[in-house]
Amino acid sequence: MESSQESALLLWLRMAASGKSLFERWHSQEHIPQRLTLPGVLSAERYVSACNARYFCRYRLSTPQALASQAYLAQNQTPPTALARQVEEKLRLEARKIVRPLASGGDSDRSHGLVVARLVLPTEQGDAPDLAAMLRQRFSPSANAVQLGWRLFGEHEDHEDRQRIVILDCADPRHGSRILAALRALIAPLPGVIALDVTAYTLQVSQGE
Repeated sequence: MESSQESALLLWLRMAASGKSLFERWHSQEHIPQRLTLPGVLSAERYVSACNARYFCRYRLSTPQALASQAYLAQNQTPPTALARQVEEKLRLEARKIVRPLASGGDSDRSHGLVVARLVLPTEQGDAPDLAAMLRQRFSPSANAVQLGWRLFGEHEDHEDRQRIVILDCADPRHGSRILAALRALIAPLPGVIALDVTAYTLQVSQGE
């Protein structure tokens, strides 16, 4: 399962309602199995938002260089299948991040839901809040019975070191709205912090280690 020492590729996707079943079939039956054949790609997960309009995909990596390997580049150049071509017409990529772990707490082994936030820190590093300390205090399992763990990531090639991704794990997706509200309340008063997106998701597919 997830280790706080592992990097990850994170994708935020939006799919037209008419193409949801096509996308889920392609992603589960074609795309994930292909990616898991690549060296350094350890596992893949797909989550769906409560409104069923957005997806969050997480690929755990042994190293970010897994996405620069000859095998990865060759796979990307393989002609798409008929199903993949249908999906491409309706799928929109909202964000793609290769992230490195900064801090973590708790356990994600029993996670069936996530709350994910994309944040931008203040321009001046001295003004940036200590997110790890705040997450540890507010979202440790001992402080929140319905929430299993938390992860804080930075973007791999963010030279200004301003991008942050927060992932909160919950055992029961029905608690996602409560955890979502708590995270928004934590972020809202932070001066200079911009929340690009904060969304709750439910696990659909998990394959790999």
